[in-house]
Amino acid sequence: MIAFFVFGGTSIVGSIIMFFINQPVSENNTTEFTAEISGITLIPIYRIKTVEHNAEFLIFWKETVLDMDALNNLTVGQTITFRIKNSDRNRLTNSNETIDFVALRVGGTNIITLDSYNEHIRKMRFQTTLGFAVAGIILLSLAVLCLLWYKEKLGKRKHT
Repeated sequence: MIAFFVFGGTSIVGSIIMFFINQPVSENNTTEFTAEISGITLIPIYRIKTVEHNAEFLIFWKETVLDMDALNNLTVGQTITFRIKNSDRNRLTNSNETIDFVALRVGGTNIITLDSYNEHIRKMRFQTTLGFAVAGIILLSLAVLCLLWYKEKLGKRKHT
C-alpha cells in the first residue's frame, strides 16, 4: 500500500518534471556551426561525424526530418550547417560524446528545422507527461482502495 503512494506520488512528480524538460529550442539557446562531413552511418540511427569536431552527431528522431531524400543523399565531404543546444557545445571536443542535431541543412535544403524539432519534442513531452500522470492517478487510486480495504478489515476485526 505504501508502495502505491510512493510510486503514485513519484509518477505525478515525474509528470511535472517531464513538462519542464526539453523546453523548446530557438536561436537564443542553440549555436549554429558549419562543418564538413567525414563519416555517415544511416542505419539504424543516423550518425554523422565531421572533420571539425570529435563528437558524433545523431538524428535520433526521424520524425524531426523534413526531407528524408536530402538526408539519405548526404555524402562524405559535403558541408552541412547545423544547430545544437548551447548546453552541448562543451561536448564537441570529446570523441565519446554523441550530440543531437536540433537543426540541419545542406546547401539551401532544410533537413531538420528548429520548428520540426520543437514540434516533435512537444508531442513527445505531452505523451510522456500524460503517461506519468495517468500512471500516478492509477497508483494513487490503488493506494486509496487498499487503505479503504485495510480500514474496513480493521473495523470488522474490532467488532468481532
